[in-house]
Amino acid sequence: MQSLLRSMRRSPKIVLIVAFTFLTVIAGLAVAYGIEVWMRKTNPLVDVPSAEFLKTVDMTTVRMGDVLRVDVFIGWHGHVLPEFTRHVKVVDPYPEDYFTIVNGSNIYEYHGGGPGPSFTYTLRVVGDQGKIVQLPPPKFYLDGVEIPLSGTSPQIQID
Repeated sequence: MQSLLRSMRRSPKIVLIVAFTFLTVIAGLAVAYGIEVWMRKTNPLVDVPSAEFLKTVDMTTVRMGDVLRVDVFIGWHGHVLPEFTRHVKVVDPYPEDYFTIVNGSNIYEYHGGGPGPSFTYTLRVVGDQGKIVQLPPPKFYLDGVEIPLSGTSPQIQID
């Protein structure tokens, strides 16, 4: 009987130790998650694991004076929980020695989340004949921080 009473006296101590350990682990995980969320909020490079672009044109062989449609899509997404709203800006440069903008804009901005913008603009061919011109990749910014993109840009042959 006395041994039963002793074990009952020890059990509240064990329960308190287990409860304290459990609460300490939970608090540590909450702090670690909070630090991770803060890092992702303040640095878009940490929040966006990968981003890619798809850039297409309606013609790959053109002549002087032709009008060329350029379609740009940026695929990106931050972590899901929580997902942050960001200032998104895409600048799609083009070789100004060979093309001028006829319609639309090569700059696209919005405030929101992924998967990303898709936009179209048109260029008129004004450059030299007999050249193959590689269109440069777009520049992608989240909250003013440039995010690296993977993808390929088309080549245009000017006849």
